[in-house]
Amino acid sequence: MKRKGVNMNYDNIIYEKIVDYFGVATDTKYLQNLVELLDNQYSKEDILDLLIRNFHMQYKTCFQQNYSNNLENILQNTYSKISTGTPLSLHSDISEYSLVVLRISETDFFIYNKVSEEFIGPVTTKYDVDDRPYYFKDLSNELFYENIIRVGDLTYLMDHVRHSSLYGADNHVYLYYDTPDLLCALLQLCDLSEIIRSDKFIFLLGTENKKLYPINFLDEYGVDYSETKTELVGIDEFKSITLWCPHNPHCGTSFFYNICNQNEYISYLLKPVVNSMPKVGHASKLEISTLEKHKWPLIENSIETNKTYTLSEVRYCLYKTNYYIMGKYKYKAFETMFFVITQYKLTLSIEEIFKACLLSEVYLDAKSNQRTIPNIIVDNHCRNELYLLLVKFFRYYKILTPERHFITRTASNINHFLIVAPQRYDPLDYYLCCLNYYHIGPFPLEKYAFYAIRLEDGKLMPEQTFRAVCKFLDVPYSNDMLNDIPNANTLSSSGTLSLFDKTPLTRDVSSVLSEFDIFRLNIIYKSRLIHFGYDYMDDTHQPIPLDVFKEMLKVPFLFEHKIPEEYRAQVRQNIYESMCDVAERIYAGNMPFARLIKPLLE
Repeated sequence: MKRKGVNMNYDNIIYEKIVDYFGVATDTKYLQNLVELLDNQYSKEDILDLLIRNFHMQYKTCFQQNYSNNLENILQNTYSKISTGTPLSLHSDISEYSLVVLRISETDFFIYNKVSEEFIGPVTTKYDVDDRPYYFKDLSNELFYENIIRVGDLTYLMDHVRHSSLYGADNHVYLYYDTPDLLCALLQLCDLSEIIRSDKFIFLLGTENKKLYPINFLDEYGVDYSETKTELVGIDEFKSITLWCPHNPHCGTSFFYNICNQNEYISYLLKPVVNSMPKVGHASKLEISTLEKHKWPLIENSIETNKTYTLSEVRYCLYKTNYYIMGKYKYKAFETMFFVITQYKLTLSIEEIFKACLLSEVYLDAKSNQRTIPNIIVDNHCRNELYLLLVKFFRYYKILTPERHFITRTASNINHFLIVAPQRYDPLDYYLCCLNYYHIGPFPLEKYAFYAIRLEDGKLMPEQTFRAVCKFLDVPYSNDMLNDIPNANTLSSSGTLSLFDKTPLTRDVSSVLSEFDIFRLNIIYKSRLIHFGYDYMDDTHQPIPLDVFKEMLKVPFLFEHKIPEEYRAQVRQNIYESMCDVAERIYAGNMPFARLIKPLLE
């Protein structure tokens, strides 16, 4: 490498620094700053030449092959239009284009623009749930997107958008690129044959071809989609699910259920039939190949419940379920579920049965968005072994958990077990410490989006909150979500249930918790209250030592005097031991889960 005005050999030290720095860069601004910084001492041209040598030229043969193969597949697509004044050619050398692909790993790339001298990226071939555009904000028209460069996003669209022949209308994804250079860069990244050959995408290049959207298939190609019918979503299409993980009661599960269920694009399955998934030992250790029988309560009124069924009997159950659906909801457009689910199959795996039952409930709910795969939120009521099975069955999953201020939530839990469930006091220490909060996994949380929805946000800022929920789920927002719902048991003259009643947020807790109790709970909850943006009792004095705090925990909580005397001593011991255990972990900084769950609204 050359210093300015000085001829010298490559400086190995600065070379290694550049390569190492580039390999861990996470944002284009870092690369731009690097080039500008080193330009004070080294030639910018030499620096960029070094980057291109080591991150482009080494892989150019592979880039060129990917480009040619992918372009050939696009050219075989009858509907794609990529001819412009300077058409892409199978025989073009990728060096002719202004964008240079720089490979930093098998899945991660940067793109350098030789004209503007700017970097684009990082560009990944992986799907990133935390950094995904809001693709399905509007599903009223044919899907149209501009200049998508991340392969992971294309895979996501391929897996979630139904084929036009199944949707029964034009349901292609129109991909528009304003310049050949950007499309050329995309085609270099990897083998896109599965995406292109899926027949779900139409590539449009240049402003003239952009005007073709949407294509009139009947006039242009003689394809009459009106002659096709919407097909029932099959288990092979079902690749995505959202897990609802309430880690404590009284956090707003019913509230969110009632609201989300008013959006036609969301199917919220509250304690679905899959709650009774077969359990042989621990389900997380269950091997599909060794599973022979299932105990399965299926759809209401369709067959006998709580009976043990063989795989062949389960197939017959699903067959009868379909007739129940058609008889009750008149879904004449759907093929018999038995054939859709098990066509050409001699046996059903546990995964297929599981997906079939979920889809059955979606259609029983009389809601199904056919343009995309149904967006299903499953609440398995803290059945963690089921969650572990779920993540094996789906390519994509998101996790949502309802949250509520820890003090009011604790008071509600205590009231529940003192009034609704008398003589059942064993969970009081659990709910007092919010210990369930640390048993919502185990999930590889670092790799998946895990968000908390605060009940307070839903009550006080409903539209903002549920727009954020819809964006996270990637479904269109509906104003219907802000409606109160009919309630036959309500005492109100309007006959509706007010979903946005704010009473739970300001409810008096003094009957179960004293000021001293709240002070102690603030010490236990402080880190979580701060993390989720809640107010807390700020102790401006010196931190209380652990041994002193343990002494404070020996004082009974106000609600304990309401517990019958024969249970009181055991409950007191349980509460003291549990809270001391949590306090030790908190003082040791050994409570990592809270940092991994992000509030949906900051």
